[in-house]
Amino acid sequence: MKSRYTLCLVALIFLLTNKPIAQNWTPPINVSNANGFIIHSDFTIDNEGVIHCVWDFKFNSNYSVIYYSFSDDEGFTWTEIVNISQNDTNFCTSPQIVHDSQNNIYVGYDLNDYSPATWGSYACMVKKENTGWNEPIIFSEGISTQLAIDKNDRLYVFWFMRAPFYGEFYYQYLEDTTWSDVICPFYNDELTGINEIIVDDSNNLHCAGYHDTTGYNNLYPMYLKYHYSTEQWGVIHDFPEKDQVRDLGITLDTNGFPRMCWGKFGAFYSFYNGENWADTDTITQAEIGKVAIKTDTSNKLHIAITHNYSDIMQLYYYHQPVGTSWISSVIDSADNVIFTPELEIFDNMLYLAYKKSESPGLGDVFLTRQDLITSTKYSGSEIYFNLKNYPNPFKDIMNIEFTINEPEFVSLKIIDINGRVIKTLIYKNLDSGKHIVKWNGTNIFDQNVHSGIYIFLLQIKDKTIENKVIYKRY
Repeated sequence: MKSRYTLCLVALIFLLTNKPIAQNWTPPINVSNANGFIIHSDFTIDNEGVIHCVWDFKFNSNYSVIYYSFSDDEGFTWTEIVNISQNDTNFCTSPQIVHDSQNNIYVGYDLNDYSPATWGSYACMVKKENTGWNEPIIFSEGISTQLAIDKNDRLYVFWFMRAPFYGEFYYQYLEDTTWSDVICPFYNDELTGINEIIVDDSNNLHCAGYHDTTGYNNLYPMYLKYHYSTEQWGVIHDFPEKDQVRDLGITLDTNGFPRMCWGKFGAFYSFYNGENWADTDTITQAEIGKVAIKTDTSNKLHIAITHNYSDIMQLYYYHQPVGTSWISSVIDSADNVIFTPELEIFDNMLYLAYKKSESPGLGDVFLTRQDLITSTKYSGSEIYFNLKNYPNPFKDIMNIEFTINEPEFVSLKIIDINGRVIKTLIYKNLDSGKHIVKWNGTNIFDQNVHSGIYIFLLQIKDKTIENKVIYKRY
């Protein structure tokens, strides 16, 4: 009997001390097991399903290394970590990892020696072959090192120079055993940077980045394409969301057309249909930290976003079933920060790696995953039908109308654009059927709120859907 009580007590403690994870995602596995100062992380899955993960580890303000580990059992166990930057004096950070068709591993990163005579920052890369890790290569002064490998195993290394008020991206590529000259396709007084690169089946490069024709005063999200057959860069396409480029992500649909997600004070999405870019769609109005975006073989879109609705940082998963608005669920939460989410797909599994910290200076890299086959099967209660809010904008009363197919516990809250809860309209069990809830523009004290933009969050089980509303008091 005593052992039974002990087991119940242990289970209760676990439930009280562990934050809930969205359904369909596996419990996160600690990859780094360092409980230290990790800033950035990245991972890739090679052609044999081996997961390779890298992260930076800060020892002090002048010294940081790049660590590496891999897993050959879907992320359940990990090898002993290796310092692949082979560095004991400089500050190495922002690693990015890719692999080629032969499963050789390449890691790009920034190295800082804080030299007073130069920038003190350099674009670096290190390669892992069957025999182990090679000596790191230093390319040039620069930051924001990015890697890409095409279908012919041509390796591209990108970096950014001439910050902070203007600058361009530079790159070299390795073909067979020969490096190209350093190339700068846009050398002018504008600011043009590359944030993420993806390669299509014709070896064209699709790039998400940032662009400013005035020199860092009007920063716009940007799409740019490199045409492999002509070795020419296309025309820069700027999206209209000015100063909304804290982070960007890019993926390709099953036709090879680009899809992009970006944001800062809100998250936004657009796609190219073969002729034009679609009008920008708002995913969320909440302030974001980082984004990641991926398309599966069924052409379904998967987006991970970090943002803060209240006092904790949260990692959200967004998707958009046909005929519905964006639906989100919380994957994980942290009292301090969640950073650098990255998505990869292998063998019908969607993998997500991210850095999580419960207190400043202490954190680890985690990995979770979900089965894409089962995750796309929704019960009736997981999809919200005929969701409407009207009138919008409104002055006196707004109606929020939705339908659920079976009895469920429902939460409906009004928040402001900073994530603060203004009023809870529903927090109880509801019967199946259509429901209409009214909001009169007041807070929890029944005082009128200021005119402006607000968001209502409708949550059923682990799924959340949000819509923007405009309140005009006068």
